[in-house]
Amino acid sequence: MSANDELKLLSDEQLFCQVKAGDTVAFDELYYRYSHRLLHYLLRMLNGNESRAQDLLQDIFLRVLNKRNQFHDTKKFATWIYAISHNLCKNEYRQWQNHKTVNLTDTGSTAIAVEDSPDATINNIDLENFSERLLLLLKYLPVDQRSTFLLRFQENLSIPAIAEIMNCPAGTVKSRLYYTLSLIAERLKVYDPNKSEVL
Repeated sequence: MSANDELKLLSDEQLFCQVKAGDTVAFDELYYRYSHRLLHYLLRMLNGNESRAQDLLQDIFLRVLNKRNQFHDTKKFATWIYAISHNLCKNEYRQWQNHKTVNLTDTGSTAIAVEDSPDATINNIDLENFSERLLLLLKYLPVDQRSTFLLRFQENLSIPAIAEIMNCPAGTVKSRLYYTLSLIAERLKVYDPNKSEVL
């Protein structure tokens, strides 16, 4: 078994212990494991801005290296790197000068309205169109709600892990998810004629 094959068998935490000791091959393995997942998360958080998402991806791994001695072996590496990613996204939102929050509870909002037309019936469900509507809806969520939704349903992280990433109680995570899922169910109910939950 080669050294690279042996690295693939190690946990994230074991790999990062080697990174802290200066092992660049172990760092490459962690980058391989997380770069694609993190880029997908960043693209959703940054409204599809690929250039900025790529920049932030590099910033994340630079911070991982620069703060490697702050990582405690008792923590999960995934939770730590997603916390760094979430905080960088929050900083990015603060810097967007023209960012405007849309009131999603206003049923008169045309930005995310779904027309109830014959083309949007159960006989003509367009999954691609549904995905586009969902992404548009997420685009207007506050940063914490959007991040919570993506960490849960895109990254499949647990409620306790998300609470640790976002430095908030698990109950706050649950309430954000409940609000977001309720909003999605209401706004995209045209795709579910039986009025059941969308997700």
